[in-house]
Order: sequence, then structure tokens, then C-alpha cells
Amino acid sequence: MVKAQTANTAKPFSAYQVHNGVIYVSGQIGVSPATGKLVNTSFNAEVNQVMDNIKGILNSAGSNMASVINVTVYLKDISQYAAFNQAYSKYFSEPYPARACVAVKDLAAGANLEIAVIAAQKNP
Repeated sequence: MVKAQTANTAKPFSAYQVHNGVIYVSGQIGVSPATGKLVNTSFNAEVNQVMDNIKGILNSAGSNMASVINVTVYLKDISQYAAFNQAYSKYFSEPYPARACVAVKDLAAGANLEIAVIAAQKNP
């Protein structure tokens, strides 16, 4: 098992873990790595930041978005489901990853969504 470093070591979790060629990415919110602040100018902007964060983590772990197997989405407002799907669909093509989407009462840092993924490592 390979432990990944996180940008903020004060948090009691890793951004990702790799085990037997599978990458487990911790739930990501729309915090900009450049500013450390939540990108919440619009719901679409927040979705894009979350997906860009995931893409960056996968790249650093030797993978990419095409290798994502499973996605778990937590939405603070389920009425944003259609808007989420529209933004999300720009990051994947067929065959799409398996996915679960659930509505939650609240998320860290006032985020409107959080996404965790599981992906195959391209170069284990």
C-alpha cells in the first residue's frame, strides 16, 4: 500500500491511497489549490473545481479520468442534480463509471458537493 501526501498534513486523511493498482481518492470539494478557498461563484464553477482537483490527484497517482471505475457524489441540494449531470458529463465518456449520488444535509467548508472516486492506476 502506498500512502499519498496531502497538501495540508493537519488533516487526518490522505488525498488518495493506492492499493494493488487501484487508486482510492478521498472526497474532494471545490477548494482551489492556488488560493485554498472554496470556488463557489456558481454551482457549475464549484463542480468544475472539484473535477479538476480529482483530475490533478489522479494524474499525480499515475492515472487519469478515463480510468475512473466508480464515483460517489454527495450533493447538498438534490435540486442541483440536473445541473450537476450537465457539468459532470464533460469529464467522462462511455463507458461511464459506476456512480452513486446522494443528498446530504451539510458538507465541510460550506461546499455544495463532494466527490470521491476509485480509479485504476495506469502505471502501477
